[in-house]
Amino acid sequence: MADPVTLQTAEEDIFAGGDIVTGQKFAIDAIGVGRSIADSLHRYVHKDQGANRLTVGRDLREIIELDRDDILVERYDNMPRQKPGKKAGDPTATWHDLREPLTEVQIRAEANRCLKCGATTVDVNRCIGCGLCTTRCEFDAITLERDHPKATRMFSAENGKLKAILPYALPRELKIRAKNSKVLGKLIK
Repeated sequence: MADPVTLQTAEEDIFAGGDIVTGQKFAIDAIGVGRSIADSLHRYVHKDQGANRLTVGRDLREIIELDRDDILVERYDNMPRQKPGKKAGDPTATWHDLREPLTEVQIRAEANRCLKCGATTVDVNRCIGCGLCTTRCEFDAITLERDHPKATRMFSAENGKLKAILPYALPRELKIRAKNSKVLGKLIK
């Protein structure tokens, strides 16, 4: 018998794997178990890594089935948007906005719908600066700013991409054409 995650037997310095533990399987399964055993052996030999060094950061294969009917989280997904009040009058007969501003209670409820995506703090180890979060937020609450704007030059595709590429593209195109005409001239001779 061996632990299903660490593959350690009752003798703490003996690890087992392959067909002896899992029964008959494919060779690739035995190779995968061998890699897990090698990882466990490495962790076992380095005892200074802590008490539960064999299981830290490993897939413990604990699958917990969620009951979708029992989940209710009062957040963005299931909280309705707040509706502003309306002034009396016919909206087709006037140019004035007949909507009332939200009350303080409505503003607090609307603010609780926020996804809490980290608009104030961004994990720099995860953020790649793609800007997708800025397009998802309907209220423009998220903006990206470069820490060192003078270190890089960025151009938006809509406004200045062609102006940035053109000075390099034209000379490059001319060099390629000149090179191709020389190669073509040599081939003809």
